[in-house]
Amino acid sequence: MAPDRTPSSEGDARVGDFVAQRFGQVDGGEVSEQNFTGQLDGNDVDMRNVILTLPGNSARTVVVMAPRDSAGGPGAASSAAATGMLLQLVNQLRTQSHNKTLVFVSTDGSSAGAAGASEFAQNYSQQVKVVNGRAFYQNGMTWTDSTSQTQQNLRRQEVKFNSDEYFALIAKHPEAAEWLALGNEVDVVLGEELVMVR
Repeated sequence: MAPDRTPSSEGDARVGDFVAQRFGQVDGGEVSEQNFTGQLDGNDVDMRNVILTLPGNSARTVVVMAPRDSAGGPGAASSAAATGMLLQLVNQLRTQSHNKTLVFVSTDGSSAGAAGASEFAQNYSQQVKVVNGRAFYQNGMTWTDSTSQTQQNLRRQEVKFNSDEYFALIAKHPEAAEWLALGNEVDVVLGEELVMVR
């Protein structure tokens, strides 16, 4: 697809876009990215990891990681094969039921000292929180209740953060207070509704 996949190159960006597009086709999956700066040959370069999270019923997580970039040589074939295998695993597991959360990571910077793997290991745990017995996943600024991925036909209700309706919601569902305390953008399942606080 892209013979030159040096971190931050046009080829690397093209493959990253392709992976993100394939991840985006997975129903119930949450696609996110980690953008970071790494060192390559003594220079700062912009890199990104592309992440697909398939929420389970538990915050216990299985991570499958594959490098995407390559500085050339034998690593070019192995990172291409790893990316292909990652996408094949996603395709096979996307329709399977699973209790644990599955996280698929296409890393950048493998030829820059495994910069993407290091970035993921250091910062991903901040994107998953278990609050009052429920797992929530951060995508951008929004915290999403993992149970929303397993329930079909939920009614959707949008509530403005800090509005009268917001406080009435907490009064009606006091168990939701800890979940809503995650931030001013939270998607939480309450009964038969997916409440989207914005």
